[in-house]
Amino acid sequence: MQQLILQPWTYWLLPTVLINVHYRLLTRTALPNGLIALPLAAVVLFMGLYVRSTLSGFPQMLAVAAVLMMLMRFLEAGAAFGRLDTVRWSPTEYIDFFFTGDTSENRRLLRRLNDLKAGADAPVGGTAGSTTTSTSSPSTEVTPTALPSGQAEVPAAKRDLAFRLMNAVHVSLSYFGLLFATAYVQKYRPFSTPGGPSFVLDLTNLPLVLDVVVLGVYLVTLMDLHHRLIFLTLSELLQCDFVPLMDLPFFSSSLRAFWSRNWNSIVKKALQRVIYLPVVNVLAAIDRPSQPAAAAAASDDKRASQSPPTTSLTRGGGGRKADKRKPATARAAALPPPPASATPSAATSLSPSRRRLHVTLGVLATFFASGVLHELMLVVMDRPQPTRLEALGFFVLQGVWCVCEGAVARAWASSWTAASGARPPPRGVVVACVELVAGWASMAFALLLFSPLFVRPFVEAGLLEKYVVPSPPGLLEKLKDMLP
Repeated sequence: MQQLILQPWTYWLLPTVLINVHYRLLTRTALPNGLIALPLAAVVLFMGLYVRSTLSGFPQMLAVAAVLMMLMRFLEAGAAFGRLDTVRWSPTEYIDFFFTGDTSENRRLLRRLNDLKAGADAPVGGTAGSTTTSTSSPSTEVTPTALPSGQAEVPAAKRDLAFRLMNAVHVSLSYFGLLFATAYVQKYRPFSTPGGPSFVLDLTNLPLVLDVVVLGVYLVTLMDLHHRLIFLTLSELLQCDFVPLMDLPFFSSSLRAFWSRNWNSIVKKALQRVIYLPVVNVLAAIDRPSQPAAAAAASDDKRASQSPPTTSLTRGGGGRKADKRKPATARAAALPPPPASATPSAATSLSPSRRRLHVTLGVLATFFASGVLHELMLVVMDRPQPTRLEALGFFVLQGVWCVCEGAVARAWASSWTAASGARPPPRGVVVACVELVAGWASMAFALLLFSPLFVRPFVEAGLLEKYVVPSPPGLLEKLKDMLP
């Protein structure tokens, strides 16, 4: 199908109309959110594949970001928010959701819920804020709803002078880091010549490794700098929460921490809601035990708890009076039953191995969807070469690596657990340092080894040419002369 070329003002009019239609349908109609999301997401997908404009440079990069943001937000509103939530949104709350993936009110409720969960998990005599050591088995999986939410948001009431000064320093350092990285990539043009690595990186080739590291710094500083400049201004105007995009990703403790907590909180939250949670919940619903078997198991447990135990005092009598004190199981059975919400039924209980399988499949599905999203980004960026699915392969391999890393971490943790299942013994400083270094090395190795699959397509799509960082005249030339 032939692409439709639009003038810049016409092209920017399309996202404005789609966002306005989405807001009005969410707040002024009785249609389900999922029914609203699907046709609008289809229109955005058509726009990304077949509609182009005469934009170039940074405006073109903003247009690419707008297409991806609309696609994610429309699907996220349909999958993660109920009708009663969105019908009350004001325009400010909708803008907050569109740019951050949540509203300030929802984030406050989540913080209160996390505080209540922390208080419920605290031991007797402890407080919600006390630091405790978990006594659970290392094989116990975290439920999907309790996954870390990523970077901590900063409410408007906490954005004081110290916060603004720290962000000014952060923006300044990101800008100078972006300048040096830009000077490097303009001088040496990494991955721009044919015949380079296309699948895995030769880690013994130090110049190539340096190219990948500099390109990583370029990408992180480019994304983080523009996010802070745009979203800090927006959060000040709307008086809503500010959500950082990055959290020192290259200092992550593992590859799992890199992708789940420290890298691109906006996209991560959308993928978690649209892909990960639905996949895990659907698998759990399919894999639940049948109702008759669960009822029979519950009936057997009840009969076993109510049957009187046989002791040496009741067998032969011997003129001795039997012990009239009820055993612990009988006393527990005599107590009133707890509410249904406090005890999971046998029909909803799954073994740890099955829950782990569901989480693994959810993680792999999430990385697959992230790869598809990046392939769509390359199409919107008008990559001249036909796609070879390198970005999809990169994210699939990252997901497999995260699953293997989690299995190794569980095996390592189980080796420190006492044989009786009690809490693990305290670890020394040396062991903690070994774990930290090993996790960081795993992250660095996985990112560097498969980096050509991610870097080369974006370099071919013209990422380095389509955006030039604004700088004083002659500054980039001086920085190039400083490089060896």
